[in-house]
Amino acid sequence: AAQRYMETATPNMGQTSITDGWIGRHLQTISPLGPGDLRALAVQSTLPRSMAGGPGALPVTDPSDFDFPGDPALAGALRGVIEETYSIAEEPLKGAASSSLGAIDLLAGVDFDGYQPANGAVYPVGSFGEGLVATAAMIKADIGLECVELDIGGWDYHSAMGPVNGTLAGMLENLSGGLSALYDDLGR
Repeated sequence: AAQRYMETATPNMGQTSITDGWIGRHLQTISPLGPGDLRALAVQSTLPRSMAGGPGALPVTDPSDFDFPGDPALAGALRGVIEETYSIAEEPLKGAASSSLGAIDLLAGVDFDGYQPANGAVYPVGSFGEGLVATAAMIKADIGLECVELDIGGWDYHSAMGPVNGTLAGMLENLSGGLSALYDDLGR
């Protein structure tokens, strides 16, 4: 319940009918920075509750490889089938299909492979660091991305955390080092 309260921003409200997340509701109230097809991205396989209801919010496990699966020669045909099928669909399916195709196009324009961090930024090794590098590449490509969610699991400790040089200390070092590298990379 506590996780749901945090992600929907409904503390002390008891049971509510609110299902959209706080980020999703925020995105509903402001104009997009870009074309609106990819406003919020969760680097995982499912959309977090905090982004639920957000226009242009998608879960993408690997932003550098968000494309049609299978033979690349069939991508055009697959896209045509999706465009034709969902052009007559009811909302929200019609808009979701169009937005997903737009997101594929936006991410295809980002040079993930050739991206080089700026200002001496050194990202931590691992999936969190890789996610931050991809985030910096997308921000610098100016594709209209407004929010990125990266998840680092494993924080649920109850004893023997090692806050100075144990497991918790290592996790905090990874988190702080990654955020510092992103800050340096973006030149902020």
